Amino acid sequence: MGISHPAGFPVYNLLAKAFTFVPLGSVAFKVNLFSATAACLALGCLYWTAVRFLVFLHARENPGRFAGPALLAAGYLAVSQPFWFNASVAEVYSLHAFFVSLLVLLFLYWREKGDFRYLHAAALVYGLSSGNHATVAFFLPAVLVLFFSWTPAIIRSGAGQTPGGAVSSGSAPAYAMDSNPPLPPFDKGGMGGFDKGGKIMPLVRHLGICVLFFLVGFSVYAYLPVRSHAEPSFDWGNPETAAGFLYQITDRKDAGTHFKSMTGDRREAGGQTGSFADSAKSRLGAVFHKIPLVVWALLTDLEDHLSPVSAVGFLAGAFLCWRKSRPLFFFLVLVTVFNVAFFVKWGRESFFPSYVVATLFTAAAIHYVLDLPFLRGGDGPRPGQRDAGVEWPSADGAGQTPGGDAASAPGKRPEATGHVSTALDDACSPSRPSPLDPTRTLARGGNIRGDTPSGAFPGRRGAGANGLDSDGERALSRAIRVRPFRSGAFPGRVDWRRIAWALLVLLIPWSIFKNYYAVDRSQHYLAEPLAAKIYLTLPDRAVFVPGLSWFNYYYSQDVARLRDDVTAVSAWDLLSENPPAWLTPRRFPDLDLPDAARRRFNTREQIAEYIEETFRGNGSARPVVVEQNETFYEQTTLAGQLRPYRNALLLYDPSSGPGTAGIRDPGQRAAGANELDSAGEQASSGAIWTRPSRAGAEFEEFKKFLEEDLAQPGVAVDQEWLTLPYFLIHSFRMYYHDTRRYSEEREVLRLMNEFLGKRDAAWQFQMADNLVLDGKLEEAGRHVETLRNVFAGSPEAWMAEGLLARAGGAPEDSVQPFLKAAALSPGDYRPRYELAEAYRQMGEPERALPELDAAFKMIKNVRELSLVRQARISTGSTKESKQAN
Repeated sequence: MGISHPAGFPVYNLLAKAFTFVPLGSVAFKVNLFSATAACLALGCLYWTAVRFLVFLHARENPGRFAGPALLAAGYLAVSQPFWFNASVAEVYSLHAFFVSLLVLLFLYWREKGDFRYLHAAALVYGLSSGNHATVAFFLPAVLVLFFSWTPAIIRSGAGQTPGGAVSSGSAPAYAMDSNPPLPPFDKGGMGGFDKGGKIMPLVRHLGICVLFFLVGFSVYAYLPVRSHAEPSFDWGNPETAAGFLYQITDRKDAGTHFKSMTGDRREAGGQTGSFADSAKSRLGAVFHKIPLVVWALLTDLEDHLSPVSAVGFLAGAFLCWRKSRPLFFFLVLVTVFNVAFFVKWGRESFFPSYVVATLFTAAAIHYVLDLPFLRGGDGPRPGQRDAGVEWPSADGAGQTPGGDAASAPGKRPEATGHVSTALDDACSPSRPSPLDPTRTLARGGNIRGDTPSGAFPGRRGAGANGLDSDGERALSRAIRVRPFRSGAFPGRVDWRRIAWALLVLLIPWSIFKNYYAVDRSQHYLAEPLAAKIYLTLPDRAVFVPGLSWFNYYYSQDVARLRDDVTAVSAWDLLSENPPAWLTPRRFPDLDLPDAARRRFNTREQIAEYIEETFRGNGSARPVVVEQNETFYEQTTLAGQLRPYRNALLLYDPSSGPGTAGIRDPGQRAAGANELDSAGEQASSGAIWTRPSRAGAEFEEFKKFLEEDLAQPGVAVDQEWLTLPYFLIHSFRMYYHDTRRYSEEREVLRLMNEFLGKRDAAWQFQMADNLVLDGKLEEAGRHVETLRNVFAGSPEAWMAEGLLARAGGAPEDSVQPFLKAAALSPGDYRPRYELAEAYRQMGEPERALPELDAAFKMIKNVRELSLVRQARISTGSTKESKQAN
């Protein structure tokens, strides 16, 4: 077990670790199995939450009628591509959906039963869920809306409270829940509708209890510093320190992107000028301006990934919830708003909380539509609806009128009492038939018969039609009248309800057919093919620096145990703002680490010097091998000290350079004639001499690995598989370019064209640049011509034209193209850098230096800094020489 990327996800990691003890399959299989189990739990919980949500909105209807809409709405989510896909991979999102569904369910039970134990349980679940996905912190405003809207009503009604104020295990409260109760959040009597007598202390007490339960759940984050102190290989963020812990749980790594799509940058929002009030006003205006775009993004995502019914149902169900319960409406909408605003650029699985809300609203919309008179085939009571004039008992046995007034409830406020749904109890009672049975009438205290009991419905119209019997008196019977829809009741009419049901149900198999091949990973093993093959070719006792595939290599090292002799150091740990925080003696006891106390890490150049010292200190005793990594080349100056080893691996050798061959290769496995040194003796240190390899042989081996991977079933259609090859291929190109291996770079560019489909202006310019540097001006001219014709006016076209003119001996003709490229790319250092070289070749170093100064202000990494600094030194020397002459 290790520390995942911010915010750590301790709940998922601990539960997944427990699943690894199941004696079934590999560790990877068991962790994926845990995600599948969490997905099943999420769907089951979401279905039941949708049923209770409909019970909340329609308390007087038979709960058995809610099963179909709830099952349909949850089914759309179950077969959607994001949910289905994440149910089969090691990700936190399935468990995230379960926690969100459970949280809503506990709130609904709390409101329905008036038992504060459900509220306290919700607080505990809320704390635990933050340990699975920290973005639930943004649900806090929504949670507070429910707490301050519903707590006063429940306390005022006395539901769930003993005389001493403690929570009892009693039955449901006597307040209406099928409509929006008259409970203003703030009235003249005090907060939350409390009277002047003062019941503020119960609210404060419950708030304090909820905070305590939340902290108990949130304490799962203590796992992070405890585990980090043990120095696992996988230790993202180093949260054993206070600064590292706060960095981890607040996700400072991606803090710059949080809500960025809603607020824009500071310059756009006026954050760099004017007062704080003006800045806040400008940002708030930007938020309101982008709300329609965010809503449209959500609806588009629902339509694309769930179903069109879910997109329409979200809006319709939200309106129905607004009519029934404003606090619940604001709770669900706020959950959705914060989730979508935070993840609007990610979508898919990041929208799972919004998917949960959409499922609830869709269930409400489906129930409403299928209950329309047009689809039911006639007028009259809805199927399963209780008669309006029938008197029903409350939870404590007191009679309730249809409006929710207590028949006998002395001492209670009228608005605090009302009808409580007992239909679920009716449905589950062994003395009563299924609530889905449309042919029976259930009479309380009587026998169940297929016919109507005598006197149960006096008069032709019956008491259920208008609440009055034939004599104009209110019916005393407590029967539940069910009027079924009979397809033959209206001869000649189309059964629209069944047609609607069929259309809604058919969307599920259609989604299964559409998404199956996209989510099928039965033949895909991301950590096995390419990454594992590269890992197995490492030399003995290597210090390995993986790049993009660092996660795969840690799995191969810590779980699969492929190479226990290898010490892996992530490139991203080395490139962090403070490398010694990651490279500690306890974590890497076998490495020779530089003394961090005498170094400062204020600039990228200082970090690059620390990395080079680390390589130098370990390279003499052990082979230091780096995976192809474009970012590593950009942030260090080590490219010239890395020579090709095998496939995508580079061996650190400070004596190597372009074209160097026959150099000492410490630690490589002995094989054949290479086992002897130049004197015919076995090398005493275990190191051997190697023969120079054929130019580009390592890239040929890498391509062979790609072909073998593509031959695996399912890999060709997997969208994620290409991520690692794409990164490595681009890194190959930069490495060959910086080490002046231009023929090898062209091979990589051809693979980018044929395999990755790169045919844009950037690719044409890279090919032209390569050919110009290699002296093949005629071939370069053909690519420059393509840029002129196909990508005319682009900065790449002007840059290529300038490079070709300067290489052709006419630097004065390259000035204008470079100036035009600089105008089109004001943030790119390259046009100014090349323009300075043109001026230097023209014998005008005094004009070149200002261009280099301009390029210096645009540099973004150590590689660019090194190039500009070297050019400035060369130009300065030329200027001094010219002045001396």
